[in-house]
Formats: sequence, C-alpha cells, structure tokens
Amino acid sequence: MKKEYGKEYETDEERIAFLEDNADSVENKEYFKRFTPQELKEKKDRKIDVDVEVADLDEEKKAKMKEYKDKIDPLAKEGKQLLKCIKKKGQVVSGRLFKFVDNEERMVGFYDEQGDLVESRPAFPDELQTTIFQMNRTGTND
Repeated sequence: MKKEYGKEYETDEERIAFLEDNADSVENKEYFKRFTPQELKEKKDRKIDVDVEVADLDEEKKAKMKEYKDKIDPLAKEGKQLLKCIKKKGQVVSGRLFKFVDNEERMVGFYDEQGDLVESRPAFPDELQTTIFQMNRTGTND
C-alpha cells in the first residue's frame, strides 16, 4: 500500500475531492494523527502553563484545608467530649467533697457542695471511732 494518496494536489478541497472520487467507501472512525513539530511545541507549552496553574491552586487548597482543619479540630474534639458526657450522663469533675463517717452503719459518705451524696463505701477500721463514747453529730451544739 502507498503511504500517501493525493499529495500532488495543492489545496485541501482538490485533495479531498480526489480521495472521495477514488476511494471504495468513506467511513467515519477514530484514528491516531501525529502532531506536527509546531503543534507538539504548543502542546508542551500549554502543559507547562497548566502544571504551574495546578501547582498554584494546590498550594491555595492546602492553605485553605489547613485553615479549615484548624477550625474543625477544636470543634471535633469538643464534640467527642460532649458525646462521652452524654453517653455517661455525667462527667468527672474535681472539687471539694465533704466526708462523713457513720459509725452505726460503718459507712463513709462523700457529699458535694450542694449536699448531694457523691460516693459511699464501707469505712476503714482507722476511720471508725475507737472510743466507747460515741458522739452523734446533729449540727447543733446541744
């Protein structure tokens, strides 16, 4: 097979007319067309421009992502803490507790500043009164 047909015609219209007249049939299909050196250079130049623009946009994206991450992280941390509190229906706090020893029941109770019992446990032997006279606390000086 010849590598070229109709190259002797100088205009595109004449060449296309010759090819249509002499071809067995005309079909539309995809094929690979090589670039000319000028087209290839234009594509390479455009590729460089696109790569530079993409790099610039990536830097902007990273800066924005860091900015959003800095905003989101504290909120996410607080959300996790709140979820733990909701699941447990309370939270661990540090504060003053008031210890009361009940010698009759041999129990120790810890009360918060609102007067609510927070914790109770059996009394240790050294917490129980060792005298034979037991002093009952009534809150008055009778």
